[in-house]
Amino acid sequence: MNREDYLSQMKALEDIIIDARSQQDTLRQQYIDANKKFDVNERIRIITPGFRRVTPDEQGRTRIPEDVRYAYVEGYTIDSQGKITYLLAKETTTHRKAVAKTSYTEFDILEKIDPEALPVL
Repeated sequence: MNREDYLSQMKALEDIIIDARSQQDTLRQQYIDANKKFDVNERIRIITPGFRRVTPDEQGRTRIPEDVRYAYVEGYTIDSQGKITYLLAKETTTHRKAVAKTSYTEFDILEKIDPEALPVL
């Protein structure tokens, strides 16, 4: 095998890889569009349900209260099991999207909030 044969075969392989990655991106975007619950820049409520603490403290087992946070959807990713996860930005005290990011767990409940439901400041 000479240099020209090697370069031509490498170019063919690179073209196949580029085509496969573009198909993968298209498939990923179609999957997200078909299965997403929230749109980008949509305001959502993150509810962390109350639970009992597993490790006992000096008072015995205590109950952790329910927690509610607000955030804005910035984007989407797909995890290894094919589940859509949302990239979230925190909400400021003036109900605008903050630069800081926030996260959620699989136990949290995500709910959509009506845009008209914003309180008047």
